[in-house]
Amino acid sequence: MARLFSRYDVDGDGRLNQDEFRDYLKAIGFWGQPPYTDDEWRYHWQDEAAALGGDARGMSAKGFRTLYIRIPAVSSLRILCC
Repeated sequence: MARLFSRYDVDGDGRLNQDEFRDYLKAIGFWGQPPYTDDEWRYHWQDEAAALGGDARGMSAKGFRTLYIRIPAVSSLRILCC
């Protein structure tokens, strides 16, 4: 899981910011479906980050791991994990 997080934490600050998390969503095929669209993302981002224990600056690796615990569709995407 740490390698996957690091892959998308491009700036290396230990958090996935709005752009980094969007890149992750694109990679797993979630981008393009509401609320994961260019039109809605800027409004939805803070709620998404907060739901995963983050804030406007982004989510930590711990919050990112929450995706794999709480959301079955994401946890089945093992191809991107290791």
